[in-house]
Amino acid sequence: MRQKLLVACGLFALVGTIAVAAVLGIAGIGKAASTNTCAYTVGTPPTTVPNCLAVGVFPGQLSPTGKGLIVAKFVNQASATATHTMITVNLPSNVTAVSPPCPVSSPPSGGTAVTCSVGNIAGFGTAKVSVPFTTTAATSLAGISATVTYAEGNGSNGNDTFTAQGNSISIVDGTTDAGDCTDTTGGTLATVRGGQKTIIDNLPAISGLPCTPIAGGVLPKDATLTCGSGPCSSAISYVIVPTTGTATLFIPLSSLPNGTTDKKFILYWFPQTGATAGIALKLCPTPAAPTPGTDTCINSQTLVTDSGVKYIKDVLTVFGTGISLIDSKYAG
Repeated sequence: MRQKLLVACGLFALVGTIAVAAVLGIAGIGKAASTNTCAYTVGTPPTTVPNCLAVGVFPGQLSPTGKGLIVAKFVNQASATATHTMITVNLPSNVTAVSPPCPVSSPPSGGTAVTCSVGNIAGFGTAKVSVPFTTTAATSLAGISATVTYAEGNGSNGNDTFTAQGNSISIVDGTTDAGDCTDTTGGTLATVRGGQKTIIDNLPAISGLPCTPIAGGVLPKDATLTCGSGPCSSAISYVIVPTTGTATLFIPLSSLPNGTTDKKFILYWFPQTGATAGIALKLCPTPAAPTPGTDTCINSQTLVTDSGVKYIKDVLTVFGTGISLIDSKYAG
């Protein structure tokens, strides 16, 4: 169910150290035979899109008080230089730019278009504009787009203009499910449902971006998921991170079978593909590496008491695989 809320962001997979060309899925398109700086192409499903420009909105789910990130990227598809290049991020009225990356014609407010001059872009060169934002949208956010305007450096007269539409994202409650774009290292995100807690403790800042998109939460118990030889007992924690970070899960002992201890408890990982059989996570080796078949390993697993409630506490290293679908789900 929650996966459906994040599918839109799968169009713009945010992977590893975030090479933004990969983020926006336009790296290398048409370079071998292209003669035009940009052209509209027909995508699947049929829709007219430019092959030189894409815009992604991150993360795929956002807390009401959270900050999101828009990344617009232009890739010159020809050998000629695109001169006087301008990239404009077009914002709907319920979106406000936060610390825009270049001067705008008026102070940030809902609906302000952020236009940045990126100069001359050599053949097959790239340019990007990243805009942190807040929104007053209630349930979902759509309508963000980007426009690139340039003059041909091969003798063509006048300016060419192309526009690309951004993906939509979901606005979640910020308690059971959350999303934000953290400014620096140490940014955290905490969620809880029915006593089970999912916390993203920290992850490094990503070079070239003003903030790092993260998301996570707790989903209800799913009887179709198998932990070992039987159904899972706990609710489902999930985290979505674009780079390697640390997450902590607090699973109430009361949700687990009688006699469970930190020594006996097994935490299972589930992929984003809908597979129902979990993979048992292992302790992190030295140096840390994910348990085979997963993107996670366990730093420590202990029994703790907080405010009179007993929990299995798992501290995890998550080797981020991207903000697309739910890429790291856990239950026990």
